[in-house]
Amino acid sequence: MSTDNTRAAEVFGAWLTDQLTARGYDLGPRGGGRSRFAHDAGVSPQALGRWLRGVERPTTTALGKIAERLNVPVTPLLAMCGYIEPGELPAGPTTGITRHQALEALGVTDPAHQQAVLTMIRALTGGP
Repeated sequence: MSTDNTRAAEVFGAWLTDQLTARGYDLGPRGGGRSRFAHDAGVSPQALGRWLRGVERPTTTALGKIAERLNVPVTPLLAMCGYIEPGELPAGPTTGITRHQALEALGVTDPAHQQAVLTMIRALTGGP
């Protein structure tokens, strides 16, 4: 992993630890919070452990699941993890970002392509 990716993984791990702790997930060795959040977010407990330790950054798909579960916008997480440049973040408040805005932030601007991506995501996750 490059130095930038390593730093992004560390920053994300610290942020996620703070977020989960603030939401009452006990991240101690026997607290059960890691397993519970992994289940709640639909991610693997092993991957969650690597993210919390800051040794690996989540995939964009996993970031979407984490953002949805924590009810936070995904775009700042994409920047935090180095998938987009901070300058690509929309100006102003980032709450309430739509799926289409997130796709545009990732460079998927064609409406037909956006629909194809959303259809694929629904098929993979069984979501709305």
